[in-house]
Amino acid sequence: MAKGAGVERFDPETTARKVMEEYLRVKLEKRRLNIFGKYKEFDLVNVENNIVGDVKYFRFRGSIPSAEFSNISEYVLLMERLEQWTRKKWRKMIVGMGNKETFVKYAKSYGPWLGDLEIYFIDENEQLEVIRKPDLGI
Repeated sequence: MAKGAGVERFDPETTARKVMEEYLRVKLEKRRLNIFGKYKEFDLVNVENNIVGDVKYFRFRGSIPSAEFSNISEYVLLMERLEQWTRKKWRKMIVGMGNKETFVKYAKSYGPWLGDLEIYFIDENEQLEVIRKPDLGI
């Protein structure tokens, strides 16, 4: 057997895509989208249903995960710009994996600025948890 054969590697994007497809009941793909003439790749896209999201896998366990917060905020801004560019309403989401507290802290810290952004967390058992979903009051 070749070295490494038979060993399955954990791929956060593939796992998240599978879980979110089941939850949303739509097919999702990794896709580059045009935003004001620049292309940005998102992990969870369904153009027909105006769904856009990105998967974030963070393991940082310190008090304030500044770099992680910046990374999430970049994608939130890009999704907002996508709406401006396309002049369409998109269902926007961040799907977190790894350290759940990073996503909980982010939602609490920036909640008033996040508009209709949804935040989900998928644990190591592929169980989905809603962290932020404004239309449900969460």
